[in-house]
Amino acid sequence: GWLRMSLWVSHPSTQLECLLSDEPQTVRLHGIVWDDPVELFAPFDAAFRQTCVLELLHADRGAGWEPVTGRVHAMLRAPKAPVAYGDEVLIEGEWSRVPTPSNPGQYDWHAALWRQRIFGLFRTGPADGIAVLQPQQGSPVLAAVFRLRARWEMLIQQTFNERDAGLLRSLLLGQRVALDQELK
Repeated sequence: GWLRMSLWVSHPSTQLECLLSDEPQTVRLHGIVWDDPVELFAPFDAAFRQTCVLELLHADRGAGWEPVTGRVHAMLRAPKAPVAYGDEVLIEGEWSRVPTPSNPGQYDWHAALWRQRIFGLFRTGPADGIAVLQPQQGSPVLAAVFRLRARWEMLIQQTFNERDAGLLRSLLLGQRVALDQELK
């Protein structure tokens, strides 16, 4: 256990935590979309939003580009074009540390993301830029799995009515969708 923890703490991706602060800071990032982006369901907010994990390659905090390793949980607000798994992106916004729980018994999002080696949060606004430099830079196997899931989502959407499709997408694909109160 001691050896594993010492390797974990000395891993280069944990050094990202040292660059982050509790207060959001403006930054430009260069990295690769590390997982299948998820469209967030928020009925109170009409803006299209996506969330994904970025594997960082470089960061510009105002003093020029520097190499950075690590992962951040990114929330993209109103992107002109949605990103996909494996896209190499150049993106601007604000990053910060993942907050620790402030009350006893509160969900510890910091610990949950830390176990996945995700050390920061990144948010874009509607005016921030997102540029895809090169698509399909990820694993071909994972890309095929994500394409299959998207295909199943489309088939479910075309085959079933909205209520049943929402339930099936929730149960089978793990997606958050609008469900009526009676069905919940």
